[in-house]
Formats: sequence, C-alpha cells, structure tokens
Amino acid sequence: MTNIPQITEPGWHGLLASRVLAASLNPRQHGLASKPCHPSPNAIVIALLSVFIFSMPLAAEKPIDYVEPIGTLVKDVGGPDLGGRAAAKRRLERLCHRAARPGAEAERRAVCAVLIAELRRGASVEGKLWLLRMLQHVGRAESAAVLAALLDDGDPRVRECARRALQANPSAEAGAALRKALASADGPDRRVAIINALGCRRDAGAVEVLAKLLRGGDETVAVAAATALGKIGGPAAAEALGAAAKAGSPRLRRVATDWLLVCADAMRRAGKAGPAARIYRQVYESEASAPLRIAALRGLLAAEPTRAVPLAIGAMGGDDESLAAVAAGLIREVPGEAVTKALAAELPTLPPAGQVTVLSVLADRGGRSAGAAVLRATGSKDASVRLAALSALGVLGGQREGPMLVRLLASARTDADRAAAGKAIVSVARRLKDPSELTGLVLAALERTAAPTQVAVLGLLPDMPTEAALATVRAYVVRPDGRVHDAAVRALAAWPNADALAGLMKLAAARDSTTDKVLALRGVARLLALPGDQPAAETVALYARALEAADRPEEKRLLLAGLGAVAHADALKLVEPLLADKSVAAEAGAAAARIADAIAMRNRHAGVIRAWRLSGPYAVKGKAGPQLHDVAFAPERPAGNGAKWRRVAAGPDGVVDLARQLGGEDRAAYLCATLHSPRRQPARLLVGSDDGVKVWLDAKRVHDRNVSRAITPGEDKITVTLRKGANVLLVKVFNAGGPWAASVRVIGADGQAVPGLKVTAE
Repeated sequence: MTNIPQITEPGWHGLLASRVLAASLNPRQHGLASKPCHPSPNAIVIALLSVFIFSMPLAAEKPIDYVEPIGTLVKDVGGPDLGGRAAAKRRLERLCHRAARPGAEAERRAVCAVLIAELRRGASVEGKLWLLRMLQHVGRAESAAVLAALLDDGDPRVRECARRALQANPSAEAGAALRKALASADGPDRRVAIINALGCRRDAGAVEVLAKLLRGGDETVAVAAATALGKIGGPAAAEALGAAAKAGSPRLRRVATDWLLVCADAMRRAGKAGPAARIYRQVYESEASAPLRIAALRGLLAAEPTRAVPLAIGAMGGDDESLAAVAAGLIREVPGEAVTKALAAELPTLPPAGQVTVLSVLADRGGRSAGAAVLRATGSKDASVRLAALSALGVLGGQREGPMLVRLLASARTDADRAAAGKAIVSVARRLKDPSELTGLVLAALERTAAPTQVAVLGLLPDMPTEAALATVRAYVVRPDGRVHDAAVRALAAWPNADALAGLMKLAAARDSTTDKVLALRGVARLLALPGDQPAAETVALYARALEAADRPEEKRLLLAGLGAVAHADALKLVEPLLADKSVAAEAGAAAARIADAIAMRNRHAGVIRAWRLSGPYAVKGKAGPQLHDVAFAPERPAGNGAKWRRVAAGPDGVVDLARQLGGEDRAAYLCATLHSPRRQPARLLVGSDDGVKVWLDAKRVHDRNVSRAITPGEDKITVTLRKGANVLLVKVFNAGGPWAASVRVIGADGQAVPGLKVTAE
C-alpha cells in the first residue's frame, strides 16, 4: 500500500464554507429567516472563520484503496457464477474508467499498479483477459513491461489481448516493446499481428525493421509490413515502399504501390509537392494497374499541374480509352491559363482521337488563348476533328471569330460540316450583346452560296431573329428552288415570335402546296399558343382564320389544343361547330371544357385588388376593437392628417393578412387603393373582413358594418358608380381578437370584370 499514491476527494469543504458564508450574510434568501434582516458583526466574523476552517485541506483524508476491491472483482470474474462474472466485469469497468478520467492521473497510476500486481500474481485466464482489457484503456509506460511479457503467454487469447493493450498504449515504452517482440516473434501469424499493431500506432521507429521485412521471403508478412509503412508514412517509409513497388510478388507490388500513393498524398497535403510529384510520376510510369496509374495522374496534376499536362495529353491520345477519358476529366478540373496553352500547343501532335478529346476539354475549360489552335483544327482532313473543332469554336469564339465561322460555313463541303459550322455561329451569336453584325455576314453569304449552303443558312435564321433575317426568309419563301423554298418555309414556321404570323397565315390560306399549308398551320398553332399581350378577341379571330384554312384533322387538333387556353366567350362559339366533326370531336369537347373552366377561373378572380397601401395600427387605451369602429383616426380625416402609409400585397386568394402585417388585438388599420376607370360606369364592391369594416369611395362612406366575424371574401356587396379617371377607395378594418384580415373585389354590374379598369396602390 505504501506505493499507492494518496487520493483525496475535491475540496467539498471549501464549497460548504462558501455556502455557510452566504447563508450568514443573507439568511432570508437561504430559508433561515422569514423577514428581512441584516447580519450582525459577530455573524460576519463567524462566517469568515468558517470559510477559513473549512477551506483548509483535510490532511487526514483517507486515500482510496483499490487493492482489495480489484482483487475481489478479479476473483469473481474468473469464478463459476456466470451472473457474478457479469456483475464483476461491469463494476471493474466502471472503476477503471473512472480512474482514467481527465485530471485524475494519480488515481490512474494507482489502478494500474493494482492491475499489474494482479496480473503478476497469476489470475485465471478469464481474469487476465479482463485485466488486460482494462489496461488497454488506462495503461501507460508503467504497464509496458508486463504487457510485453504476456506476448509470449501460452494462451493465444491472452497474447492477443496483450498485443491490443500495447497497440493502444501511447507510451514510447510500448512501441519499443512491440518492436522488440517483432524481432523475436516466431511464425507469420504472430509477426503479422505485431506489424499491424505498429502500423496502427504509426510508429516511425519501426520503419527500418519493417523495411527489412519487405524483402523477406514470406509474402503475407511483407504485405502486412507494406500496409504498416503506408499508415506510418514519411520519406523513409515512402522510399521503402517505392523499392517494394518495383520488386517482389505481384500482390506485394500492388499493395506497396497503393500505400505509396497514400504517402504521396500526405506529403502533398503537408506542402511537400516536389517529393510527392516524384512518387506520382514513378507510379504513373510504372506497369501498375490502370486504377493506380489514374490515381497517380490525379495526384500529379494536383502537385505540379503544368508539368503534368504532357502526361495527361499523352493519356488522352493513347490506346487506353478508359485512361483517356479519366485523363480528360482530370485535366478539365485543373485551373490556370498555362494549362490551356499547354493543351493547345500539344493539340497538333496527337492522333485524331486524341485531338477530338483535347478539343472537347478546351471547350469545357473556356480559355480564349486556345482559339488559334482550334481554328487551325477546323481545317483538319479528319472529319471527326473538324466537327470537334467547330463545336469548340462555338463555345470559345466571339465577335472576332464570327467572320471565320461564316467563311467556314460557306466553304463547307458536307452537310455535317455545314451543320456544325451553323451551330457554332448560332452559339456565338447568342453570347454577343449585338449580334446584328454577325447576322449581316450570314445573310450576305446566303446570296453567294450554292443551294445546300443556302438551306443550312436558312435553318439558322430562326435562332438569329432580326427584322432583316425575317425579311430574307420571306423573300426566299417565293423562290422556285424546291429545297431552298422548303427550307424557307420551315424557317418561317419555326420563327420564335409573332412577327412571322402574317406570312404563315398567307401560306396557310394558299392552295398551292399541301406541305407548305401543313408547315404553316403548325407554325401558326405554335405561335398562337405563346403567351402575349394581344387581346383575347384578336387571338380568337386568328384561330378562326387558321381553322378555316385547316383541311386535315391533325392541324385542327393542334389548333384546338391552343384554343382551349383562351378564356373568351368567342372561343367557345368557335369550338361549337367542331363538336359535330367526328374526326376532332373529342379534341373539340376537351377544348370547350378548358375554355369554360378558364372563363370561370378568370371571372372568379376578376377585379381582386392585390396591391394596397396600409396605414396602422391604431388603438385607444381602454377601448376594445368594436369601440374603435367609430373613432376617426388620421387616414379618414380631411387630407389624411399626416397618416403614414406603406405598400402591402394580398395573398393568392386576394386576402390581406393584417394580423401578420401588424399583429395585436383591439386595433384598427386602413387599406387604400386607386381605381382608374376609362369612363363613368357602374360597379360592385365585394368586401370581406375580420372583424368590422367601413368603406369610403372618394371620401364618401358607402359601407359600414360593426360586426365580429371571420372573413368570407365577397360577403358584403356594395353598388357604386365609378367616375372617369381616378377613384380613391379607403377601407377601415378593426380587430376584436384572433385573426385580422380584409379583401375587396371590384366587378361590373354584369358580374364580369369592369371594362378597362386598372387598380394601383398609388
């Protein structure tokens, strides 16, 4: 017991003294007096003496004795009673874990001393196993010797537990014990187990002995040594792994190479790019498997991107398609204009497949410095290279490359080349702020080229929809050449805006060509279905002309699909005759149903005021919500009397949630909007409120309800007359409690939207 350090509990006596002092100075707060009182001088002196006395360390405190409880528990762990074994194990674990807590080093050493003594005393096998497991958690340098001795125990379970305890032991003595045990270990299994422990410890002192095992005759031991060296890392371990990666069995070379890359990654992350790059290059230039070479190339591009580019380019031009694809993906991610220039410089040296890959990479990188190299590639004799170059030029090109692309289009000899050049021109035009110059070059080339190129150019013009381009398409529609005429009609039918409608309507009404009529009607159907500001009645009139020209059910169905979205009574009238046409009756019925639904939906939301000005909240101390109904606050006084307003919006249902905007109860608020009428006309205000509401139109009160209710939009209906011009609508709503909201909808006397009415929050 003399070797066990003395352990005392923390200073609980000091804490007690402080509480005595606090109670003496404020007895009422601590439940010692029922009335306020002031401590006497004697009480203060007594309290201070208590603090002094209780704060003194108790030198006679009894140390915690671990010998007897641990000895008893170890015996129980090895005893015949299974229930007793489990209880003893749990108690032993709790005791040792408590001793290993931070700040309790003396207790930990005391526990270790007892555990070691019990091991030396010769506990049962079951007892030894649990003692070793406890030392795995709490053991340090003091336990290394006994653990090392047990590595040669006759029971394999004890040997394994001792090895694990040394592996988890952070002391230098434990590492030295494992290295010594490795030197004398017999049999590959025991060597591998100790090697694994050294690797898990990342024991730099073991590198030399592990490196020797790489050259041994046992492959299993050598592979374990390679794995341990990879976990340890560092220059010495990397050197040993590099040598093993070049010699030995295939399995050892593969494992050594894998861990060598792990070492290189750690070096690169530590800022040692040069040594890491040498390892990556060694692996990449070796005969390692494709995945390992890919990993090496990735690391090399991260460590020395510029110097690694030639290797990546070589891979992209090589015979290994998987490696080429991965190399292309890797180099796409490497930043810097220097990499782009290196790629462009190497481009002409590659075989066609490699050039195609590099051109794709250059396009994805987006570097303008590669433009010249890409332009040269458009003259390649290999068709795949030309097409890839044209595609890349569409991504990289700008105003400067536009004329060259037009010349390439004009001189193209195959449809594929013309299509690729045209696609590149459109791509460049879409990025230009003012594409008119490039469009002009395209239109100028149109007159100087043969029919195949004219067809290609006309197909581009819908993507370059200037007025000049549309005029050119219209002119070519009347050309006699069949291919060119057909291309012009298709371009007109594909025009992206309604500017082409007139020409398409004219073609649709003509009886010369069924093909032209079909293309034109399809274009009309597409354009009419686009959203626009055109009045619904005019849209219906255009549909009527198109349906009159349509001879085939296919075009009628297309037109009916668009017509079904037009919420207008004339649209229903237009559909009615088609309900008797068996070829399109189903589509006509569906269109009629959609039109009716659209009209109903429009009417339901017609006139809902969504934009308001809000003023409030207003309240009077001592007055409830209903009492505020007749209190004239600033907004309803002459000239507003200094009321402050802010803009708010109603929800999708047209309801303004005043509770969310202002909150509180027994308050009032005001909403204001301006109704702009093109003429004097009758109207109805549909009002809903929670709770009571007052309404003024041009300062004249038109509605007054002091009620407590939930909001029902349109519950109150008020007939008014709107004068020509601006009509100011003012709504007051009070809240008696709970939700607080309001809604207003303005409709005509016929229940439809008020003709020409506009509502603003001004």
